This record gives sequence, structure tokens and C-alpha cells, in this order.
Amino acid sequence: MILRNIKISELGVVDILSCELCGHTDTVRVCATEELSYAIALVLNSKALPFLPCSCIGEKTRIEASVYADQKEYRLLALPDVERGRMKLYAYNSVGDDVTNEYLRISSHCEEQDMSELFDGKEKMCFLRLLRYANEEMFYERGDLSRRTDGMSELRAFRAYLRAFIRDFRPERIRDGKKYEIVLKRNGAYSIQCEGREDMSVYLSETEQKLFSYLCFLRTVEFWSGFEDLRNFNGVKKPLIIRNFLERLDESVDTDALIRRASELGRQVIVISR
Repeated sequence: MILRNIKISELGVVDILSCELCGHTDTVRVCATEELSYAIALVLNSKALPFLPCSCIGEKTRIEASVYADQKEYRLLALPDVERGRMKLYAYNSVGDDVTNEYLRISSHCEEQDMSELFDGKEKMCFLRLLRYANEEMFYERGDLSRRTDGMSELRAFRAYLRAFIRDFRPERIRDGKKYEIVLKRNGAYSIQCEGREDMSVYLSETEQKLFSYLCFLRTVEFWSGFEDLRNFNGVKKPLIIRNFLERLDESVDTDALIRRASELGRQVIVISR
């Protein structure tokens, strides 16, 4: 799936905001990062929309976008459902026919997968995501994970793939010049260790903590992408949205290399930065 352009009108602090995207890797620098993140997730039919107060949506709010998915172009329009305080998404083909149901069907992922495709540098708990899946009874009310995964967490294939992903995980350095690497423990928790020295304590700077979270995000995307390929080889892969990240790193970090690392996953990457 490729998001080609998006136009936002009367949403929160935004009067008019229009973005043309190249379709591979885009860095969009705006003040209204919350509004843009919400609008992009909305037109991608995400079940894990970034929080935006209902007061940001008014009678004149309008979001338009063009998406290429499943070898077709979809023209998307989101209009306010004032009574419910949210936006409703419509889709049209190149000749103007209403194909909303078709678009919602092909772009539908479970809530957990949609959550995994949005990285927010403010989030501090993404290193627990696979741990929660592997130890469902400790972290979820009965049936909650099943609901959040559209029943996939109950499949033997899901459990088998999760075990294999944890078993076959390969460590990766979090930055050049330091031997700190991300590892995946047998219980499913991402962690940091010094290369070749599991017994050595590791103390991360604020920037290194952000880099660790970012790699947790990328590796979790790999998990969901691999399982989706196993379950549905022709499934639509949505763009990755990255926000509140680049501006939180120190100047010594090669940000171009970080974004390339995301693009290696074969997705459109949209970086939203102030």
C-alpha cells in the first residue's frame, strides 16, 4: 500500500495542510504532528488511531487522500460523524464509483498489527509487546488479546510462529561505535546487552533508549509481517508511520541510516517530525 497524497482541512490547529508523498521514504516536517498522524492513520483504515480530542473534529473537517493498494488507486474521503465525534471514511475508484466496502476489507488489519505499524518516540513500553503475546494470561483479561488480534492469537500457527520468532531472533547493534545490542529473551521481552557479555550491566543514554525502542518497533513489524505472509501471502502491507523520534535524538546519530533501516522492511515509511 502506498499513500500518494493527503489533504487536511479544519482539523484541530490545521486550517489547510496538503502533502505530496514520493511513495518510498518521506520525512514531513510540520507543526501539527498530532493532526497529521491521526489523518494518515485514519485514511489507512487503522484500528489504532493516535489520540486526538473529539473537540478537534468539527462540522467542516475534511480529509482527502489518494492510496494505491492491491494494484488499484483509491480516492479516500473522511468526513465528520458529528453525533459520534469521529470521522467516517469513504473510498472511490478512479471513475468515482463508491468502493468503500472493498477498501475497508483489503486494508483491514487487527488492532495489534495496526499498533505495531505506528512508532511514537514518546512510548516507553514497546519492548513488552511480544512478551505480552507470549504470556497472555499475565497481561490480558480473558479473551482480550483474541479480540485485539481478530482471533489470530488463538491459532496454533500464531503460537508456533511466535515461538520460532523468539528462538531464531538475531541480535542487532543499536548504534555504531558501541557494542550494545538488542536481544530477545526466551520469555519474549526485548532487552539490551553488551555484545559477548551477557553478565555486564548496560546503562543507556536518553538517545540510546530511543534507539532501543525504535529497534523494538522495527523487529515487531518484522514479526507481524512474517506472520501475515504465512497467513495471507497477498495481504496488503501498510505504510509505517514514525513520529516524535528524529527531534529527540542527539546530533551524533546518523538519522539517514535509521530511516534506511525501516525502509529495508519493504514498506513506505512516513516520518513525521516537527
